[in-house]
Amino acid sequence: MASTHDSKKSNSADGVIALVAFRTAEHLFAIDLQYALRAIPACEIVELPTADTMPPIGALRFEGSLVPVLDPARLLRMTSAMQIVPSTLFLLARPRDRIVAFVVDTVLGVRHIDIGAIARAERLGLGMSRLSGVAPDIEGLIHIFDPERVLTDGEEAAIAAASA
Repeated sequence: MASTHDSKKSNSADGVIALVAFRTAEHLFAIDLQYALRAIPACEIVELPTADTMPPIGALRFEGSLVPVLDPARLLRMTSAMQIVPSTLFLLARPRDRIVAFVVDTVLGVRHIDIGAIARAERLGLGMSRLSGVAPDIEGLIHIFDPERVLTDGEEAAIAAASA
C-alpha cells in the first residue's frame, strides 16, 4: 500500500516532502501537495444515505461529480462533526481516483517537512489508520493523511452506490 513516504508516488526530494497544511478547529492536518487541487468556499452539501454510519458528512456537486465531504477530525474520531459556517472552506483533493472535499477553517499553505521527522502511523495506535504519520510544525503537530487510506474501499463503494 502506497503512502506519502513511497518514493514512487511522493513529491519528496532530498528527504523533504511538500504538504498542504490546513486547520480544523484546534487540529492541524496535511495532505501531500501533489494530491491537493484547490480550496473553495463552502457551499450547500447534500446528505448521503451513509452519513450516520460512515465518515463522509455529505456530498457536493463539483464539475458534474458527487464529491464526498469529509471532516478531518471526525475521520480520526477526534471530535464531533464540525459546523459549516460562511467562513468555512472545502479543500479539494484527489487522493485516489476520486475527488474529496475536506472541511477546513484555514488553509495554512505549503509546509516542507523532513521525512525523518515524521512519526509513522503504525506507531500511533488505533484510530490513526487513515494517516501516513504525524510531524511537528511551528503551529503544532500535523496529522498527515495517507492518500491511499483517506477513504476505505467500503466507503468508496458506498459513495459510488449513492451517486449512481
